[in-house]
Amino acid sequence: MNTRSVIVIMSIMTLSLTGCSYFFGPPEPSESPSTQVRLTEPEARSIAEKICIKGGESLTPGYYNENSKTWWFDANLNATQPGCNPACVVSEDTKTAEINWRCTGLVLPKESANEVLRQLFAEKYPKYAGALTVRIDQETPEHARGGVIFETWAPGGLFLATKIDGEWQIVFDGNGQIPCNLSKYGFPTDMLSDCTQTESVQTGTSEITNTGVINLPVPIVNNTSYQDVIDYVSAHITEIITAYSSKKATNGKWFADGFGFTSANHVYVDFEDGHYLFRALLECKDKNTSLVCTTLAIFEKQKQWWVVSEGKDTQKDNPIVHTWAKDYKWER
Repeated sequence: MNTRSVIVIMSIMTLSLTGCSYFFGPPEPSESPSTQVRLTEPEARSIAEKICIKGGESLTPGYYNENSKTWWFDANLNATQPGCNPACVVSEDTKTAEINWRCTGLVLPKESANEVLRQLFAEKYPKYAGALTVRIDQETPEHARGGVIFETWAPGGLFLATKIDGEWQIVFDGNGQIPCNLSKYGFPTDMLSDCTQTESVQTGTSEITNTGVINLPVPIVNNTSYQDVIDYVSAHITEIITAYSSKKATNGKWFADGFGFTSANHVYVDFEDGHYLFRALLECKDKNTSLVCTTLAIFEKQKQWWVVSEGKDTQKDNPIVHTWAKDYKWER
């Protein structure tokens, strides 16, 4: 066979092999062993359900970690450690599972009494849920007293709250007098120092109150209302102010125009003589079946603010719980 014939035969064979390769296509690349998953998700879930969870608990859809060759299922457990987000981890190699608690070490703080009480007021008065504010003036681990304001610049009210079975509950709120029978909840004495007895029974020369305390001897005094204080102060404002302050009325007589109460015993009183307007802070108490009011402070108006000119404003941090005025809206 000559050289030319050999070249022709080799060319035909080359064309034949090329055509076959083109017809059947290039071979499929084999899957890298590193990406092969030998344990499917259903198989891994079956293992996780047997080992990690029990009645009432569940698993979320799983995801595969190629580096550790493990399946991870977030676990909704009946009991979870604080600050942890548990997952059931299934090993592809050992076909076993265990719970990874994934704890951050952070224990979430308990809600403060202020936050809990604000939520309780929001549930009780949903109309004001977005605007109300709560202020705690006195607090123990089991009791709290303070004020609640439902709208900015609007009068608010007092409240007393206590823990019952470990949960905060509001046992009194409003603008009325605080009943002394709240002592049954174990309130400290200073939280009920201005309370009013709502029931009393007299036996001989002693009085048995509804708190179970016996006082010897104590006269029975009717409850004093806001209106009682308003009527008394209106009739005696000149004597009340003259006994404390050097301020003299132009015509010899003062007139009470408006009242703002922080409690049944403490009231701000706007008074004037037809020329000058002032404000007084009074403390009014029952004494021998009659009211006695003493002046604690005198205020003068400077632009839009009331400024103390005599005495001390002992009620500045307490909310206004009741107002009354002759022909205007009383404001602090």
